[in-house]
Amino acid sequence: MQVLTVCLAFVVALFQAAEPTGAAAIMESLLYGFEMAPASRTAGLPADAQRSLTKYRERERLFKPTIKRPDNLDGPEASGYFKRVGLERSLFCLFDRSDSLQLAEDYSTQVRLLYEWEGFADSPLTEAASADAFLAQHRNSVVAPYAQLFAGHRKLCAVTGLEGLDPQSDRGRRIAREADMQLGLARDAGYPLIRIVADYLLITRKCFER
Repeated sequence: MQVLTVCLAFVVALFQAAEPTGAAAIMESLLYGFEMAPASRTAGLPADAQRSLTKYRERERLFKPTIKRPDNLDGPEASGYFKRVGLERSLFCLFDRSDSLQLAEDYSTQVRLLYEWEGFADSPLTEAASADAFLAQHRNSVVAPYAQLFAGHRKLCAVTGLEGLDPQSDRGRRIAREADMQLGLARDAGYPLIRIVADYLLITRKCFER
C-alpha cells in the first residue's frame, strides 16, 4: 500500500511538472482553447498581464458558448465543436466589450480548425490562411491582433519540423518571416496577454508545450 501511494504521488508530481507555466500556459489558452491556467501557474508575469488575467478569469465564469452543440459528441464533429468553443471563449475573455461575444462568434466560426494536423505542415498553414482571409476582410476589427497572433503561431508551427515543408527552403524561410511579422504586429497591439504570448513565441520558436 505504501509503495502504491508513493508511485501515485510520483505520477501526480510528474504530471504537474509537465503542465506549462507563465507565458506558455497563457499560450495554450489563447491558441489551443484551453481554459486559463490557475494563478499558481501564471505567477511572476508583469503587473499589466496579471490584471488582464484577473479580468480574463472573471469573464471565463460568465462565458456561455453560442456555437451549436452537435448531436454526436464522439467523433470529429465533436472535436471541431470543442475547439471552436475554446476559441470563442478565449476571444470573449480577451476583449471586454458589449459586443465581444458576437466578435468571438464571428471569428471562431469563420476560421478553419482542422480535426488533426497529422504531422503535416499544410494543416497549420490551412488554419493560418483562414485567419489571413479574416484579416483581409476585417483589417480594422478589434480582434485583428488576435488573428495576427493566431496566424503567426500556425505559420511558426509549420516551420518547426512538420512533414512537407523544409524550414530552410525558400518557401520555409518566407513563411517564417511572415510568422515573425505577424507575431510582431500582435505583440505591439497593446493587449498584455497577446503581447506575452507573442513575445514567448518569438523567443522560444515553440509550437506546442506538451
